[in-house]
Amino acid sequence: MLRRLLPGLVAALLLAACGDSSAPSTAADTPGITPPSTVAQPTTESQSTTAAPVAATPEGAPALLFPVNDDSGKYGFVDAAGVVVVPFQYDYADFFVDGMALVQRDGKYGYVNAAGEEIVPPQYESANSFTEGLGSVLIDGKWGVIDHTGAFVIEPQFQAPLIFRDGMAYLATLGKYGLIDAAGNVIAEPQYEWIGEFSAGLAPVQVGGKFGYIDTQGNLAITAQFDDAGRFAPSAETGQPLLAPVRIDDKMGYIDTTGAVVIEPQFVMAGSFVDDRAMVITDETTLRFGYIDHSGALVIPATFEEATEFSEGLAAVRIGAKFGYIDRQGNIVIEAQFDGAGPFKEGRAAAAAFRDNTYLNGYIDTTGAWVVEPIYPVANPFAEGRAVVGVSEPASFRLRYGVIDRDGNVIVEPQYDAIFDYAEGLAPVIQDEQAGYIDLDGQLSIPLLFMEARAFGADGLAPVRIGDEYGFIDRSGALVIKPTFDSAFTPQAGVDRIMDGAMHAYVAPTGEVAFVAPGVLGTDFREGLAGFTAGNRVGFIDKSGAVVIEPQFVQAGSFNEGLAWVQVGDKMGFIDKQGNQVIPPIYDMAMDFSKGRAAVMMDGKFGFIDQSGALVIETQFDGVQPFGGDGAAAVLQDGKWGFIDLDGAFIISPRFESYTYQLWAQDAFPEGLAAVGENGRMGYIDRTGNWVIEPRFLMAEQFNGGVARVQDETGFGLIDASGAFIWGPTPMQTGPGVG
Repeated sequence: MLRRLLPGLVAALLLAACGDSSAPSTAADTPGITPPSTVAQPTTESQSTTAAPVAATPEGAPALLFPVNDDSGKYGFVDAAGVVVVPFQYDYADFFVDGMALVQRDGKYGYVNAAGEEIVPPQYESANSFTEGLGSVLIDGKWGVIDHTGAFVIEPQFQAPLIFRDGMAYLATLGKYGLIDAAGNVIAEPQYEWIGEFSAGLAPVQVGGKFGYIDTQGNLAITAQFDDAGRFAPSAETGQPLLAPVRIDDKMGYIDTTGAVVIEPQFVMAGSFVDDRAMVITDETTLRFGYIDHSGALVIPATFEEATEFSEGLAAVRIGAKFGYIDRQGNIVIEAQFDGAGPFKEGRAAAAAFRDNTYLNGYIDTTGAWVVEPIYPVANPFAEGRAVVGVSEPASFRLRYGVIDRDGNVIVEPQYDAIFDYAEGLAPVIQDEQAGYIDLDGQLSIPLLFMEARAFGADGLAPVRIGDEYGFIDRSGALVIKPTFDSAFTPQAGVDRIMDGAMHAYVAPTGEVAFVAPGVLGTDFREGLAGFTAGNRVGFIDKSGAVVIEPQFVQAGSFNEGLAWVQVGDKMGFIDKQGNQVIPPIYDMAMDFSKGRAAVMMDGKFGFIDQSGALVIETQFDGVQPFGGDGAAAVLQDGKWGFIDLDGAFIISPRFESYTYQLWAQDAFPEGLAAVGENGRMGYIDRTGNWVIEPRFLMAEQFNGGVARVQDETGFGLIDASGAFIWGPTPMQTGPGVG
């Protein structure tokens, strides 16, 4: 599979000019509840602004600017009146963060300042938004850091971007990839930036930012010359060459095993060949999927909004709102009737049905008939006559995993925290953070002794993690290659892919490595402390790198208002900065503190506690968001959103279908208004619950700088606080994304 397939279409961009208190939470922060998606239906109203005058450079303090695109797809910036301040010249433009906006032109990245001046012309291979006055940029394959003038304050030298928080940047580099044999002998020294899976004796590799292919001896069989590369087809029809998709500049084509281009680059996206068919996107405007044969001819027209690779002669496609299956000629052989569909494996395919207000999965046969009714929240493809399925525990969000056979008979009752697909008769399982293997009968064949376990290869070896390093075991569970690697992967084609030389450190704004982290999976610093993981347990370090709280927690959030949530066993509580358990771990879920309140969950319902641990708002809600600076929080009850104050009293009773939540601990009513949905449309209410802007939009973001981005059936636009369009709506262009 290609490491990147398509530039993502951003559904909701973060608002600009946000301080630390409203910064988006990181993955290590809070396990908050995501609001339901906005219902998207056609609307009957449309207003359009097709042109606006270009303004002179504003004098004095610059007003907030907003990125927009014109009908040609080019991006510029307008002010809160809809006046064009920065002409339409960019292929992509992001929102302002820390006074700078990231822009892209001709595949290169630069920055515009708050006055609309192009301070840093597009020149970098990739870049990130500014934080704490610094922006991380990529040049010649190395990351450095510039200031607001565009001057380098840290010369390009690192393998990963530096995002500064609280005066430090966490640097995590993956190290280099190499190959070893089944005895642990080095075939290829760790030297590659990435090695993909082997197929037809070749594996894609990344060298100096370019992609080529190596053979099983570690030799570079096809020079690294492509901008991306996928796997070779494992087989082909008689007389047909084995082909692999590659990207050259902004188009994709196919090469043979000699590296010669066989199908010229012409596709927006191109997948690997399976069953003599490859999935492609031909038009970057429609983004529809079709299929080509080995000649490059489009044998199945690009008409599908979603599609999968062929498997066992069939491919899942979406037709309208439902999924069905087509054959290699493009004939519909299973009518579109499912709410989700996976590939056929061993004559069975996982398919989804929306029932009782939730998506449930079962299995169908090649006629489309249900052979296992849709009763599972999770259903993996079959492998070796077994499929992993997941069920939800009552009154919690946790999943437990088991195994069924092709007829739906339960082989392993749902009991494990995770089960991975079978390979070579064994499946890795995880229970209470310990990993082992079960056999086809569900018996624990290799005890739960490891921190992590991956699938066995045909050579009888499997990679496992002991402590923070990887080695390999045989089918008896005996260690045959001692743990010395930063990562390791399931053996293929008689060789084992390994990774070594990873770095986990913190970098100061001077560019000096302040210290090496004592573990992996470090977090940003917040309130002077940062989390790290060692031996599957989380602890905390200070800015000198000293361990101030030993790794002991299953999970942990960042510190907010002096406290951090932690998980002990399967329950959550809170610790202070000395590691004292000031609020006992009695909750099923917990979120960061904000405004002296933290959301907690017990028996499937959310409430709020104060910093003493007292339950000040009873557990009664199905979902919540943190309290904002305005002392209000959005809460979900019986499928409707409402708003409460710090004492739990309803400001507005639950009655809305959706609520737009963009930034952690944002005001519930940014600039006095909240974007909410009713009857499939979104609009804006004030703190009394009255509609200030009637619900008529498909999507609505919160206000910032007197402007909000909305979507109707004609496209995206910007409105003012009266609801009038100051720009657009125009069709949203699929930008190249940010680095």
